[in-house]
Amino acid sequence: MNRLTRLFTWLSAAVITSLTLAGCGGGSSGTGAPLVGKSFVAGPLSMDGQVAGAPVQTAQALIKINGSTSTDPAQLQAGMQLQANLNNAATQSITYEADAIGVITRLQPLGAQTIVSLMGREVVIDGATRGPGGVAPSLALGQTLEVSGTKRSDGRLQVSFARLVPSTTTHQTLDAISAHGPAGQVQVGGLNVDVTGLGNAAMVAAMPLGTRVVVRGVMTSASTLQASHFAIHAWIPPLDAGSAFSIEGLVQQLAADRVVINDQAISLGASISAGAGASLQAGARVRISGLADPSLGLQSLAFQVLSLSPLP
Repeated sequence: MNRLTRLFTWLSAAVITSLTLAGCGGGSSGTGAPLVGKSFVAGPLSMDGQVAGAPVQTAQALIKINGSTSTDPAQLQAGMQLQANLNNAATQSITYEADAIGVITRLQPLGAQTIVSLMGREVVIDGATRGPGGVAPSLALGQTLEVSGTKRSDGRLQVSFARLVPSTTTHQTLDAISAHGPAGQVQVGGLNVDVTGLGNAAMVAAMPLGTRVVVRGVMTSASTLQASHFAIHAWIPPLDAGSAFSIEGLVQQLAADRVVINDQAISLGASISAGAGASLQAGARVRISGLADPSLGLQSLAFQVLSLSPLP
């Protein structure tokens, strides 16, 4: 049985499950379906050790957390947005990069949610946000906060994991390049980044707008970060042709034939007309499984709407 046949068999079962759950208005992660061959998953780590419905094992995996290799799987906590490479369901590598690590400069309660400003970026914490021990921390101005989440349709970050860190921690942002400034200057999200001290400043200047990058460094003012690290960090990296993928996140943008999640476009194809996407809208939390095609890009074959909670 070749890879495509095996993948089709797995995805066929996933489609049936997804459409059944979508008809009921959502569903739980269950035990997850095993991925066959080379595959990639991205999304929040669930309480039962799954990412986007796929079980993730940490025993033999190479683990990287905020750029550093870790030998302690316990550092991976529920709610963290993970990327994992698998081979025949065996986890090969796991990567976690925080979306932001910075000082809290504003706290704005908004109903059951709290809008938090970190380095000029607005992030949203609510009752679903996890933290150490499964509970989000109590927050105060001036604390240094690490957050992980998925982009919303209004541009804010919906936080799935948050924890307080020492004030000496290096600041970090994971976002898309929004503008190029004078030589050695670039905007990532709404943050000014100075890359003059890096050897790859010319490469940074040539990066297209919208490129998703991770930046680490020191804040030299309220709105400027002096970068010590600057690298491309696609939510879904280039995948080998025929590789399976399963991802989970909030819909930023929606078109007739594609959906954008965390700045990543995914073609919907027939899966949207199969019934799962009948009530799809921007802001919905979805799980999408599919196949990497060398000419067509990321093709969705199974589609599940997990939540349709409207944004405030």
